[in-house]
Amino acid sequence: MNILIVGGTGVLSSAVTAEALKQGIAVTMINRGRRQVPANVEHIKADKNDFAKIAEALKGRKFDAIMDYLCYTDKQTEQSVKFYKNFT
Repeated sequence: MNILIVGGTGVLSSAVTAEALKQGIAVTMINRGRRQVPANVEHIKADKNDFAKIAEALKGRKFDAIMDYLCYTDKQTEQSVKFYKNFT
């Protein structure tokens, strides 16, 4: 199983990442790289709104689950679902 986490270094997302790694799940994380990312995580350094850069980095990839921890408004949630549905 492999998952994509957008954000990943906050309180909740860090706990989810740690548990996923403990369970043997491959984790890819997208964030700006301002905080330390766990060693066993594939890190894609990008702003969550740079959809062109993220699309290029994820080209041809699929994930079993995608969690975006950086949605704070309905509009951000809609944009996230619309964009990431192509990668699940």
